[in-house]
Amino acid sequence: MSIVAPALSSLWRLIEDSGLDAESIFLKYGVPASVMFDANARVSYTKTDQIMADAAARSGDPFFGLKEAKYMLPTNMGALGFAWLASTTLRSAAERLSRYIKGVNGKMQIVLQDNRGDLQVSIDTTAPSADAYTLDTANLAGFTRMCRFIYGDEWNPKLVTVAYPAPPDTSYYFEFFRCPVEFDAEKSSIYIDAKQADEQLVGANKQLAQLNDHIVVRYLAIQDRDDIVNRVRSSILENLGQGSVNETMVAGALYLSTRNLNRKLKAENTSFKKLLLEIRSELANQYISDATLTLTEISYLLGFSEISSFSRAYKRWTGISPSEARKSHM
Repeated sequence: MSIVAPALSSLWRLIEDSGLDAESIFLKYGVPASVMFDANARVSYTKTDQIMADAAARSGDPFFGLKEAKYMLPTNMGALGFAWLASTTLRSAAERLSRYIKGVNGKMQIVLQDNRGDLQVSIDTTAPSADAYTLDTANLAGFTRMCRFIYGDEWNPKLVTVAYPAPPDTSYYFEFFRCPVEFDAEKSSIYIDAKQADEQLVGANKQLAQLNDHIVVRYLAIQDRDDIVNRVRSSILENLGQGSVNETMVAGALYLSTRNLNRKLKAENTSFKKLLLEIRSELANQYISDATLTLTEISYLLGFSEISSFSRAYKRWTGISPSEARKSHM
């Protein structure tokens, strides 16, 4: 598993600003500086982890991981970063990151839970680390920085929990997160107030966010041939507007039997029917907010043969008809 190369630019800048020679540290692990300017390049997780651990040890800075966040830019995550910037709420942004983070970091997993009225975001690395403490704190700070990009720099988490004992000096934690921080916790997490999580963001653009989602899905399908879920999503997106999409058609496009396709999807706790429904409902909301499209055109774009079928389906998904939804958008 690997990490998209431009995402390493924040680590490079942190190393330089720590008074260290970033180029020599990167080259020590076989990573040239030029790779960070290649949007299609990827660097192995192991090499990236070794670079961070080595630099943190040389710096002697107990807050090294936390400080990487100030150099992070969403655009270094490619299409996923642009989708993040256009997200409608912090919750939808977190869901987007959870769903597609493998496109940026193949070893990262983001778990979302509603916890006593708050949205709990836990960021785990599903692989051993040479310096797990530095890596975990970098992830917590990075997610916070990303939220401030879309909500505003005044945004603070409600609570941060760290799965490590408190260091002798905790000042930078409170300076950065600007909220209560609990150490020696069960897991490292960011807690977002539920009201803030669902608040409409000023820079929201649902159409742009979903367009970039589709780019990420196709990218994941190409990058990882074993990622059956995103390969199916990609195939559905490519064929949806051409008429009725069914599992036989998609299985054939992926050179699988229908039975084998269903077996693989079941192993991922999903199904063709569920993925098709998710994509149709997501696109339906996007298209309905676009006043240039008629409801008949939307029906065909979603693969329905007639508007009545689309109307019945949409009412099952949302409880209201497409025409009522369009009026509310207007």
